[in-house]
Amino acid sequence: MPAATPAAKPNPRLNATQGSLLGFLHEGPKTGWDLLQEASLGLARFWNVTASHLYRELKVLEERGLIEPSQFIQVAEDSGLILPIGEFVLGQA
Repeated sequence: MPAATPAAKPNPRLNATQGSLLGFLHEGPKTGWDLLQEASLGLARFWNVTASHLYRELKVLEERGLIEPSQFIQVAEDSGLILPIGEFVLGQA
């Protein structure tokens, strides 16, 4: 009898941007803008993180169940920055 093929498992590896974002969010909820600023200040020596890249990686982290949108969306809404952030991101695309 042939051995059963193991079920595919999701790749547990994180890329550098995803790991950095999780580290920033470990400190507490932040807006996408806050995360972009932290990435720009802390990671600029190593690589460039654009707004579109940041939000794409946040979506991947959310899909993998590693973060919840409330960790960044609610803060943006509460601070009144959700519309300016959206306009900024659309301008970068």
